[in-house]
Amino acid sequence: MGLGIAIAGGIICATVLAVFSIVFSTSGQIYEINSSRTSAADLQSVVFQTDMAVSDLTAQSGSQFVNFTLTNTGNEKLWNYEKFDVIVNYTADVLGFPTQRIESITYTTNSDDISIEAVSSNSQTCISCTLSHTVAGTNKLLVVGISISDDTAVSSMTYSGQSLTLIRFDEVLSTDRRSELWYLVDPPSGTADVVVTLDQVERAIIGAISFTNVDQSNPINVDNGAIDSVGATHPSVSLTTTVDNTLIVDVVSTVQGSMTPSTSQTERWDLVRAQLAGSGSTNQTTTANTYTMSWTNEGGLDQWAMSAAAIRPADPACGPDGTIATNNWLLNSISNDYADPNLVNTNESALICTSLAYPVYANGDVKVTVSTDNGYTKSSSTTAT
Repeated sequence: MGLGIAIAGGIICATVLAVFSIVFSTSGQIYEINSSRTSAADLQSVVFQTDMAVSDLTAQSGSQFVNFTLTNTGNEKLWNYEKFDVIVNYTADVLGFPTQRIESITYTTNSDDISIEAVSSNSQTCISCTLSHTVAGTNKLLVVGISISDDTAVSSMTYSGQSLTLIRFDEVLSTDRRSELWYLVDPPSGTADVVVTLDQVERAIIGAISFTNVDQSNPINVDNGAIDSVGATHPSVSLTTTVDNTLIVDVVSTVQGSMTPSTSQTERWDLVRAQLAGSGSTNQTTTANTYTMSWTNEGGLDQWAMSAAAIRPADPACGPDGTIATNNWLLNSISNDYADPNLVNTNESALICTSLAYPVYANGDVKVTVSTDNGYTKSSSTTAT
């Protein structure tokens, strides 16, 4: 009888465990189903809230750059650019023959930053001073900073035989500390000499920086300078830029001591030559604002002159002067981008730039199709002008 009771008890326990197992298993499946339904509902909601328009499609005969405007007309933010599909179906000019092509364009980020290609510097006692420097890249700019003393000024400056233009000079007349900044737009690529002609034999410290991705028509946004004739402060000057993504360059002329720039700056040269110290630095900015370039003279307070200028970046608009690579597309700019910057919010429009593998054939047809990361698709067509 005891054995029977034990067997019966075991059967009951097994039955209870089986029931619990079924209940928990079913609960898990129900949870997974509900979770899937919630995810599907969320996705469906996002799709229903997504709407956009593709407009202002422009294509030029003989150009591989096609631009258009993407406007968010829905209630969902358009933000996941990396997962957007951009397809361009166009009549390509392949070796002079019209050829129909369909290209899938890859998203790329747009770098508005100015790039520094090379920095050179030296110190000399001279009247005709030379500095070997290398220039490369596109949308180029050469900036030369010079620190001099003893009632001396630069009479002229050339690079590879081409004349540079003076941006500004700042001078302490009592001690003849003088700083100067010069520039040359689109200097020839390669290695050549910067030739600085002074109005008399004197000590000079010269620094040269070659930049790329610089506005070629109006490279200098703003400039400013400052002096301290009594040595009461460390070198410092402020500039208020009026465009985004400028790069500020400065040059300091003082009497002695190694110089240390502020943490926002990158030192490019720091040289000392017999009662003359000269330094230069850069600061990449992001937004139009007021920026201060400052240095600490590790040798102690002394008289100084300082010149600074903000360099304007190249307009990243699509076209042969832009930086977009073949078979890439980028979001160039967003109009009225006030809420959630860098996202295409409702009623905001983005300029989209694409670079095709071939130029568009004369009066060729172009069709652009954009598909968002949630599968919403719109198209627009035009004929190349």
